[in-house]
Amino acid sequence: MKKLINARGSSAIPMTPFLENGDVDFPTLEKEIDWICSCRVGSICGPVNVSEFMVLSEDERDGVVKTTVDTAAGRTCIIANVAAVNVRDAVKYTEKYERMGVDAVIAMPPYVGELNLDGVKDYFLAIAKSTSLPVMVQNMAFTNISLSIDNVLELCSLAPNISWVKQETYPAPVGIEELNRKKTPDVEGFMSGFSGMYSLQDHANGASGTIHACEFCDVMQRIWDLMDEGNMEEAKRLHSVLLPALLLEGNYTWQYTKIIMEKRGIFKNHITRNKSNVISEASMREFDAIWDRVKKII
Repeated sequence: MKKLINARGSSAIPMTPFLENGDVDFPTLEKEIDWICSCRVGSICGPVNVSEFMVLSEDERDGVVKTTVDTAAGRTCIIANVAAVNVRDAVKYTEKYERMGVDAVIAMPPYVGELNLDGVKDYFLAIAKSTSLPVMVQNMAFTNISLSIDNVLELCSLAPNISWVKQETYPAPVGIEELNRKKTPDVEGFMSGFSGMYSLQDHANGASGTIHACEFCDVMQRIWDLMDEGNMEEAKRLHSVLLPALLLEGNYTWQYTKIIMEKRGIFKNHITRNKSNVISEASMREFDAIWDRVKKII
């Protein structure tokens, strides 16, 4: 069984760029992946929720994974999302993406319909049996798929390669604390979410990193590196500057992250397929003010 190595700190999620006609903009995606790798992140994770994976066709989703693997070219670990609404599709994605050369796969439980724990077990066990790669359980704060920590640990006990967890249910830092408290050899490592807002607590509670939208991945990686080095004062300073920007991401999601990527010179536009909250002129002024503060630490 393969191990997920060197995946520490920022696990950056690429957003999916779109052209004016609505097609995936693969040249801009290549530019995005190249930039993420230049930030020396611990890993890349996608296409997941902030990548708008649910509104990608199967061919587009495959293309995003292939572009990520090919562009990264071994510079960092690639964790590919294989979540699906049924076992058959999840296994199909898993087998395809292992052939493409990813380093691990991640899945949340089937996200349509009511949660059935026995069905979730069958789903993750089928994914695990179909691959030699590490499998990460994404425990997300969707009302129909959220699991208890004991449920998550039970999933990790089903197969040796179900060995990682992305924990992001409310209250946010508590699940990470509980995973750390209930240490088990079934879990090789765990990461947080929530845009990295709780990275200071998560690091203290044993998390290996945070899986977050990539627009600030350079700063987030520096924060985790500083914490690993024991320089908590500087880590806290950077995190305090970044935190207002992360809070805005929680309200405006896809469109906001793409606006920041425009400001960084990576994206050409902030077109989304998913419905985003309308961004007012007042909100845009706040984005600009926060960006002016954040760019001083980039």
